[in-house]
Amino acid sequence: MLQRLNDKLRWSGHLEFRVACLALASGAVIEREYFEHPGGVTIVALTPRQELVLVGQYRFALDQCTLEFPGGTLESGESPEVAAKRELLEESGYESNDWTLLGEFFLAPGYSTEIQHVYLARDSQPSVQKVTADDDECITEVMCWPTEQWQAFLKSPSQTDAKTLAAWHLAKLLLFE
Repeated sequence: MLQRLNDKLRWSGHLEFRVACLALASGAVIEREYFEHPGGVTIVALTPRQELVLVGQYRFALDQCTLEFPGGTLESGESPEVAAKRELLEESGYESNDWTLLGEFFLAPGYSTEIQHVYLARDSQPSVQKVTADDDECITEVMCWPTEQWQAFLKSPSQTDAKTLAAWHLAKLLLFE
């Protein structure tokens, strides 16, 4: 078993980069780097016509756009459900009054503390509120796809992310099984 001896902050920005000093059962001492993350939300939003709300989003690390479910990072002191409602509105312009927590998972536990909270937002509709995405985001498009089109997209070499794939899996367990 590992014993955490100390933990040092090396850099702080949108995320914190930390280095932990760990003692192994053998007596050896090692260092492990990781990112401290406040957590995030991913929203599987279904319209009254049972279409999925998707966003095209430019991801600078990849230098390309990905097709994703709306989502984002929890703000300080914000609950996951409040964050999910805020992110759905900010990224897609949709809102819902029918929310279900589908599950939670760690995105990359080998190097990050980020936990994703996945919500299903049924009966999602365009909001009457005028809201824009955060300044540091680049939402290139918002679209609504039938689930069959989404399934076909996923069977092709698609440009999506792991949290969207995991969220879809959790939604399918509730919706179709």
